[in-house]
Amino acid sequence: MKESSRTRVKNRDDGPMNGGARRQLARAAVLDDALADAARLQKELAASIFNLISMKSNLHGMTLALLLVLAAAAHASVSVSASCEVVVDNMSPRTSDEYKTDSYGNNKTLNLLGGDYGVDSNSSLSFNFASSDGFVGVNPGWVSNPSNSDAGLHPDDILASNYFYFKFVWDDQISSTDFGVTVCEDLTVYQGLYLNISMPTGSDVYLTLTQKNANCTERIQDSAYVKLSQFHTPNGTPQTIFIPFSLMKYEFDGVTPYNFAHAKDATFVNFNPPNVQYKFYHIGLVDTGSTCTPANATGVGVSATGSSSAAGTSTKTGAGVAAVAGTGAGAFMAAAALLL
Repeated sequence: MKESSRTRVKNRDDGPMNGGARRQLARAAVLDDALADAARLQKELAASIFNLISMKSNLHGMTLALLLVLAAAAHASVSVSASCEVVVDNMSPRTSDEYKTDSYGNNKTLNLLGGDYGVDSNSSLSFNFASSDGFVGVNPGWVSNPSNSDAGLHPDDILASNYFYFKFVWDDQISSTDFGVTVCEDLTVYQGLYLNISMPTGSDVYLTLTQKNANCTERIQDSAYVKLSQFHTPNGTPQTIFIPFSLMKYEFDGVTPYNFAHAKDATFVNFNPPNVQYKFYHIGLVDTGSTCTPANATGVGVSATGSSSAAGTSTKTGAGVAAVAGTGAGAFMAAAALLL
């Protein structure tokens, strides 16, 4: 049994000892006890710190897993009100009046706005409207020696190859400097693109907006290039996503403002990898205004056929573009810093 300081003092008081000596012994005994208690507390504190570190590590792992699940779910649940959307195409099979011949005699496929689709003529990329499934299948080919056509109009490190574009209006384009119709599209009344697409696992593709000069007679520099994987989880399943035009407010140089009043087309470029199919189910333009900002609506999004459903009664966040689009999973990852 441990001997207390009081017991030790009493025992030492059995012999002759003056008051000062007894007080010194008492102080020494108390000091011994204090040192013993400090050592015990130090061990307990070390054990507590270890337990806290272990708990934080487990919490971090669980939180990270939860955030990744939430991010993946958010990718597939973006919804836009039908009253806030101008449908570019629902990818239904084309009718005879949805084709048009250009000045070169090429038969062009039109979208619901009257603009035409086009592909990279330097590769074997092709697209087709499925007969009944309600999607456009884009099949990029392999380019052995990609050309650097229209150099200066796009980033040097992103070659203009394996691209698929759609226009907002018919302009009878012959080349980058020759258009049969002098016309531009004004995108200033829209805040972004609403898409329902399916990308193969591990794939990616850039989106950019091309533009014309003030006279709408010549193509000039593209907007910034945005990777769809920022908003879409490439896993082979259809997902509705919203890409805000605010990400493309500058040209690809990051300095010169992009002129949304003189838009030419929206181009999906550098499908990678090639020789697999990318599916487009729906393309729409979302009106400006916080009440039209797409919301993450529960139970609304991808239907059984993969076509998007516009929810006329979806709840609006009113929090602006960044609240919905952000940087995909990045918004959830930022929340982890607050939880850990």
